[in-house]
Amino acid sequence: DFALDVAELFERTQDFNDRVRWDDHVAALEFVGSVTNLQTGALVDVVDPKGGRMHTRYTDVTVGSRIEVEMLGSHTQFDSFTGSWTYDAVAAGARLTIDYRFALRQPWSLVSPLVRAVTRRRTRQKLAMLDTHLSKKPHS
Repeated sequence: DFALDVAELFERTQDFNDRVRWDDHVAALEFVGSVTNLQTGALVDVVDPKGGRMHTRYTDVTVGSRIEVEMLGSHTQFDSFTGSWTYDAVAAGARLTIDYRFALRQPWSLVSPLVRAVTRRRTRQKLAMLDTHLSKKPHS
């Protein structure tokens, strides 16, 4: 849980410039095409620190509540990939729940339990990185 209201947590986590400062799993988030702000239908390339790229589309943006993305095209590891970030008000402020769902390509599918465990660990790390970032400085 985070000591922010839901609207501020949403804004802080969906600010692409701020996200690359705290999320070391992401090197860049780049809008593609004519839509250059966060909205349903926006196309975004997610670039990881090793240069890997995933083309995504925001399938739902409900400001202050939820975002959902889906992978477009092909990826070396995934046949399909979707993710959601859900924001809920709680007594302490706000809760962010991150959920990733995917189907793996061969040979990754042979080690599916390991990939899922790594994904769960990296999601917990992402939330911890966010908590550390939020405790350091106010949003500018």
